[in-house]
Amino acid sequence: MTADTTPSVGLTRRQTQALMNLRLAASSNASLKAVSHRDYYLRARLVERVGVDNLHVLCLSGLLSEVSGWQE
Repeated sequence: MTADTTPSVGLTRRQTQALMNLRLAASSNASLKAVSHRDYYLRARLVERVGVDNLHVLCLSGLLSEVSGWQE
């Protein structure tokens, strides 16, 4: 995506941390289970912001890398 087509996601600091942790877990084939209610909530908000049906779709579709790229 180019800079002019990159959507303004506006993630909070905690959402950004959750996104990075999720990206690392997905890339290392670690468990994607949320360890706390806060993790579950933050991941649900990420999925909602991106506009996919669920976390599994976000991870498998490659959108996780795209969303991470928006933050860089």
